[in-house]
Amino acid sequence: LDKIIRTKVVKPIDSTKGIFCSWNIIGAAICFFCLTGIVNILLTWIPTYLMKVKHFPIMQMGIISAMPWIGGVAGNIIGGWCSDNIFDKRRKPTMMFTALSTCIMTIALLNAPDDMWILSGIFFVTGICLNIGYGIYVAYVMKLATKEKYPIAYSFVNTIGQLGGASAPLLSGMILDSYNWDVLFMFVGAYAALCFIVLLTVVEPIPETAASRVE
Repeated sequence: LDKIIRTKVVKPIDSTKGIFCSWNIIGAAICFFCLTGIVNILLTWIPTYLMKVKHFPIMQMGIISAMPWIGGVAGNIIGGWCSDNIFDKRRKPTMMFTALSTCIMTIALLNAPDDMWILSGIFFVTGICLNIGYGIYVAYVMKLATKEKYPIAYSFVNTIGQLGGASAPLLSGMILDSYNWDVLFMFVGAYAALCFIVLLTVVEPIPETAASRVE
């Protein structure tokens, strides 16, 4: 597992310049950009999709639209527990799982039937998958910077993430104007795939102090 996630002993970044020059932090920001974009697409466009494409009445649309967020609660808890207890505080496994499983769930959504309960289940599982690693970025960045520089590091990652959240619904509208919903779901899958690819390039950091205790 350590070879796959590229575990490496790193010195916590102690300068502002170091934060903005760190590929690990920049990579985390790009991934958070993609994931926050996916979250906001679900928030803004899924109700329209359910009513215009699947032709569900408002009550059923509301029930199905709530499923990703109900699943998200479970996903955050599962992800945090797994990261601490199964992966021994390694953060990348859950982050990579979220990216890869979201790609798979996009395929499921592309082929989902017009059945309320099946769609509810798919969106519920999607919410779990999306959130297992979503909240872990807070802890991942914490391992890269000193206590004094962590607020700047995570502020940078979160700022880029929020830019993703702001731009994704706009891009979704442009896609729907020119293409169709299948292309939009492929766009979501591409975001998740990009997140996974970038995660392969960053390390799983072990701070020097922790490495010394292990030795």
